[in-house]
Amino acid sequence: MLIRAFSALLTALLACLSMAASPACTQDPRQAFDKLLGDWVIHDWARQPDGGWSPQAGGEWQFQCLERGIAIQDYYRSNDALTVGTNLRVYDPESEHWQVVWTATDSPGFSHYTAVYAEDQQRIVMQSVTGSEQMQRAIYKNIQADSWDWELQHSADGEQPWVPVYRIHAVRKNSPR
Repeated sequence: MLIRAFSALLTALLACLSMAASPACTQDPRQAFDKLLGDWVIHDWARQPDGGWSPQAGGEWQFQCLERGIAIQDYYRSNDALTVGTNLRVYDPESEHWQVVWTATDSPGFSHYTAVYAEDQQRIVMQSVTGSEQMQRAIYKNIQADSWDWELQHSADGEQPWVPVYRIHAVRKNSPR
C-alpha cells in the first residue's frame, strides 16, 4: 500500500516537472488560488450525528507558490497537532483543471482531486477522484483578500445530495479582522 501511494505521488511530481514552463501562480488561469496564498488562521466545525455543528481545535493553513509557478503547495496543521497535512496543486492546461494530491496524518495514503474555478459563482470546487469510499468534494467560497470559507461535503454516489460534514472559516494572519 505504501509503495503504491508513493508511486502515485512520484507520478504526480514527475508530471509537474515534465510540464512546459508555466506562468506564475497569480496569472490566469492559476489566479483561482492567488487570494489563498499566504498564512491563515483556521476556525473549524465538524457535523455531529444529530446534524448540529461542533467547534474543533482550529489550526493554521499556509499556501505558497512553488518555483516559477509550477505548483501551489499548502501545509495544514491543527492546533491540537492531530492533523498535519499537505496538498500539491498543479494546473493542467489541456483539461483546464487543477490536479490535486492530499496526504495527512489522519488519512492513509494519498487522495487525488480535480479542481475547477467556477468564476460565475466565485468559488473553487475540488472533487475526489480516488482515496475514499464516499465521493468527497471541497468548496472554497466567499473568497476575500483577508478571509474565505471552505466546506467538505460527502455523497454516496457523487450525485445529489451532497452533505456538508466539515466547515472552515479562514482569516489571514495579522489581518485586522
